[in-house]
Amino acid sequence: MDPLLTVKDVAAILKVHPNTVYEKARKAAIPSVRTSSSRIRFKEREIKEWIEKRSHKASLSVSSN
Repeated sequence: MDPLLTVKDVAAILKVHPNTVYEKARKAAIPSVRTSSSRIRFKEREIKEWIEKRSHKASLSVSSN
């Protein structure tokens, strides 16, 4: 089973404020799972894939300039 990360965990990985993670989750800009009406968790594998995908897009846009 894929480990679940907290907002704090993801914020530390992304080096952003936890509020940024909440906002991205609310807008469905980052893959998340609601475990209850007030709790948001993130599957570690999905976060790693999301980061990789975004890193790949960023490198493509830089190399095309």
